Amino acid sequence: MRTAIACERCRRSKIKCHHAGESPCRGCLRSGNSSTCVITPTTTTVSSSAAKKRTAALASVGTKPAAKKRHVAVSDELAGHFAGIDASVFAQAVATFRVQFPECGFLHPSDLECVSGDVADDDKLRLIAILAVSGRYLGESADARRADHVALLTRELQHRITAPPSLSLIQCFLVMAIYEWGEGVGYSAWMYAGIAARMAQVYRATKTEVIERDAKATSNNSILSEVEIRTMWTYFAIDKLLSCGKQRPAMMKPEDIEVRMPQSEEDFVFGSEPRSMLSFEDLMTDASLRKQTSSPGFHFCILVRGLDIWHKIHSWIVDGGRKQPRMTEPENCPWNPTSQWAKLKEQLSRWREDQDPRLKYPETKVATHVHFGQGEVFAYINLLYYLCIIFLRREYIPLLPSAEREPRGPIDPPFYSEDAPLGWWRQNTDELFDAAARVSYIMRDLNSLDIALHTPFTGLCVFTAALMNGYAVTFPHMHRPTERERDLRRRLAAENLDDLEKIARLWPLGEEWVQVMSAAQNLYDRLIGDGDAAPSTISRCRRDYPELENSVHYAPIGGFYSDKRDSSSTQRPCRCPQAPGGGASQGQNQKAHGSSPRARAARSRQCSAKERSAQQDRESEKSHEQSSDHPPAPDPFAGYDTDVANDDWRLWSFWDDPHLLSWDTSAIGI
Repeated sequence: MRTAIACERCRRSKIKCHHAGESPCRGCLRSGNSSTCVITPTTTTVSSSAAKKRTAALASVGTKPAAKKRHVAVSDELAGHFAGIDASVFAQAVATFRVQFPECGFLHPSDLECVSGDVADDDKLRLIAILAVSGRYLGESADARRADHVALLTRELQHRITAPPSLSLIQCFLVMAIYEWGEGVGYSAWMYAGIAARMAQVYRATKTEVIERDAKATSNNSILSEVEIRTMWTYFAIDKLLSCGKQRPAMMKPEDIEVRMPQSEEDFVFGSEPRSMLSFEDLMTDASLRKQTSSPGFHFCILVRGLDIWHKIHSWIVDGGRKQPRMTEPENCPWNPTSQWAKLKEQLSRWREDQDPRLKYPETKVATHVHFGQGEVFAYINLLYYLCIIFLRREYIPLLPSAEREPRGPIDPPFYSEDAPLGWWRQNTDELFDAAARVSYIMRDLNSLDIALHTPFTGLCVFTAALMNGYAVTFPHMHRPTERERDLRRRLAAENLDDLEKIARLWPLGEEWVQVMSAAQNLYDRLIGDGDAAPSTISRCRRDYPELENSVHYAPIGGFYSDKRDSSSTQRPCRCPQAPGGGASQGQNQKAHGSSPRARAARSRQCSAKERSAQQDRESEKSHEQSSDHPPAPDPFAGYDTDVANDDWRLWSFWDDPHLLSWDTSAIGI
């Protein structure tokens, strides 16, 4: 006979229940389960016959005991790995993760205390995952074993995919989704996020059923703690970051979450009881409630709303944007309030208007929030807003307006059946380039204050701004055609590239953004007469590049290459003998990051005149063979057999879908 006094959570987790004879125990207090912690004695009587049967079963060579033995071995490996990491390193990693990734709003100050002592296996995995993400910000010593951490996590999480869900396990999968996003392994990021979402659904349903069955539960009790609620909204936020369009639809709508909105940061930290039980729908129908939860201190709540809007904008664009069916009809013209574009813009404007003025840049300076230790989340909120503005406004400018003299309607189909209001096109470009400048200024302010915010999301924002700043330099007539403005944009584009290179040193995903910027700059240089290039040879219309335009569908989470695109591509490989990896496969070229981006851009213009002349002759012969009734579209890279000829489609696909999450399943993490 054995008697144990423990709560159900600790008993289920098979960890020691620390308490003073009454609930809540220390484990439930830290994990936010105080309201459901009930300490009860459990007596188990084992008969002699049962003991004999169990002994015989363990002595046999059956499959079940063997499987159990393997699980114990994996747990021993986890325990040894965790014990080899100093508690102070975990504490630094948790603190760093909290400020670098505000979209993960579940971290509580008590997590800094749960880095040593009697730590449950799932909590160990979560801490190791956080260290795998944050270690790169802490220096070489803290990041030296990153590969070992990830290998251990991969093995351990395989054993837990179908295990009963725990809060720490859900959070671990979410952290690993961010890790794989930054590493550029989109498939694994997608899968980790999906597993976390399914586990969270089961976790909530199971807990709701248990509490509703408990006779002590009343209608006034909150079923889920604040930590649990924030975990639910975190997987919603990450789902919105990794999803867009029909090719990768989001798993959840706001109404599917079915939990109240997060409390303020202060109430969460101090464990205050929720002052209200507001749902997402409540905020959408009551302006006063929206403003109440958009004040300083409700950062996570603001981000949840903002990321939902970003997902809608991004999905609309990836699904075709202005080229979707019936978009040219009068009611769908962007200047009409009935259009999808105008509705998205209205949602974004309402989100911004709801925010307290103290949260809006540039009215409030970055330094003000840095003073209170909130510079990163303040920057995140404003970067998110300006990113949405750029994507909305950019949909209505041409990619290569080399023959234009001022902003006007589309230069490639579909065309609109009615004229835009006077000044609408100019307003569109002014807001677009202003947003790109704001992104650059926010990053400049952070750098000047020695605040490093270099994450996959900020990389996306900087990359998007860099394209627009380079665009303004090349096509000044689309914004303000003054030399002073061009000089400003050159400086901003250079700062953007510096930031991208910093991000690339931390995250492999950034390397791809840097490469695309090099390709874009190469194209822009030729458009303004660089070398032997002639702008008249550059095609301006997207319809001339069907493969490039469709690349977003072939690679639904971005990335440079996919098997489907490679097998049908007609792109010519680079034959420049001086180019690194010349003649190599596209997959090999993708991994060639051995030199600086600026050096790669320079080498891409070093093909010999003889090679270019030969290529032009081949293109000329090909054009004579085609029917004169259907002249071929001009090839923007004809005669320039460089790296850009190999990767010309990148700029198009990144223009629409810059997440750059490769679908390469050869590097699947789980």
